[in-house]
Order: sequence, then C-alpha cells, then structure tokens
Amino acid sequence: MECAEIVSKSWESNIQRGITMKVVDCGRDLMHWGRHLVHDFKGRIAANHARIKFLKSRRDRAGLEEFWIACANYATTLKQQEIFWQQRAKQFWLKDGDSNTKFFHTYASKERQKSKIVKLQGPDGDWHYIDGDLGDFMQQHFKDLFSSTQGETTSMIRWV
Repeated sequence: MECAEIVSKSWESNIQRGITMKVVDCGRDLMHWGRHLVHDFKGRIAANHARIKFLKSRRDRAGLEEFWIACANYATTLKQQEIFWQQRAKQFWLKDGDSNTKFFHTYASKERQKSKIVKLQGPDGDWHYIDGDLGDFMQQHFKDLFSSTQGETTSMIRWV
C-alpha cells in the first residue's frame, strides 16, 4: 500500500472526528506503515533478488518485461535503504555510487550512544549520574538559573 492510499484511507475512516484527531490518527497510521517499510529492507531486497533470479531464464516478452520491472524494484529498494541510512547518520557527504549501508548504520548507532547524557558534574565537583539523582540535580539547577534574588533584580534595574 502506498503513502497516498494510507492517508486517504485514514482520513476517510475518521469522517466524524475533528480535524485534530484526524491528523493524529493519520500520523499514527503513517508511522505504522513507515516502520514496516524501514525495518523490512532486508526482506524486500532478498525477495527482489530471488524474483530476478527466477525471471532471468525466461525468454518470452512477458518474462523480459517482468524481469526489468523486478530489476527496477531491486534498484529502488537499494536506493531507499541507502537514503534511509544516509538520513539516519545525518551525513550528506555520501559519494555517488557508494552504498556502504553497514557503515552508516554503525555510524548512526554510535552517534545516538554519544548523544546520551549519563552524568553531570555539579559546581561543588560532585558527579550526578542518570541512575541516581541526575534528574533532581538538573531540575534544581534550572530552578536556580531562572529564579532571581532581590539583589540581582536591583542591580539589573540600575542599568535600565
């Protein structure tokens, strides 16, 4: 099923719902549809490859047409996989013709791991860890940061 079909079906099945709920439902349906496409690259590539092998021996006109359609589907799926990992890795320097998707998968996974905050050091030098009091520490830090004391307000007013 194509994206446009998903949107139409989702939108039409929720005729009596308000616009906000239609958008929410449509988004949910698209997310479910997209997950199926994204996580099934391996299966789609294998199915296309098997179809090409099967059709390769046929010599009739219909067989040749099906063969070229299967080749086009195979190339499209490979390109979709390449674009997915390129976007996931947030890199735009993929060279034309380079389809090293394993590299991009590894890169994207490593970037996600590096982006996690697992500990922060407080002004007193103590470390606050994610499995301990990091949440409380951060909450107090921002409360202190965005609250003012009388002395600070007075000095700020002087400059206005």
